[in-house]
Amino acid sequence: MMRKSDAELCALFHRSLEEIRAWRKPRLKLWSAEEDRILGCKSDREVAKLLGRPVYSVTYRRRQLGVEYAAAKYYHWTADQEKWLGKMPDAEIARRIGRGVAVVQARRRKLGVYRRRPSRHKKWSPAEDRLLGTQSDEQLAKLLGRTKHSVGSRRRMLGIRTPDDRSMGEKLASG
Repeated sequence: MMRKSDAELCALFHRSLEEIRAWRKPRLKLWSAEEDRILGCKSDREVAKLLGRPVYSVTYRRRQLGVEYAAAKYYHWTADQEKWLGKMPDAEIARRIGRGVAVVQARRRKLGVYRRRPSRHKKWSPAEDRLLGTQSDEQLAKLLGRTKHSVGSRRRMLGIRTPDDRSMGEKLASG
């Protein structure tokens, strides 16, 4: 069968030259066995550049075939670095070891280490503890930048009375 020229197809189908050329353009580039063998040998970005394909396409194909990501495979973790996992943010570990956050997350998950979440509660210092009971909870909360509830809870936990409690006790004793 003889292939018709673009001009002949324009006349035959009453379409423009651009439409005919767009129609002839391959829409989906299939993967060859040779291309599949390259996956996982280098980073997805390097493979994409080498094959002239988008990175997302390389990543999708690699995952589809169950091929492990090259960067995760070739980085060797020291015992000290593994101790950091879960004890500091993934981004900080990544910065320290010069790797991407995804590599750190993958290692942490592989070892079953949970992500470190920063505490929402500000720790009490000994100096702050010494101030408890010297003023009302409301005044102290403003001074320390804490809630009245937080100050009251800490004071009660340590068994410290408020100035109002002490003065009330003195009045009852003298009364």
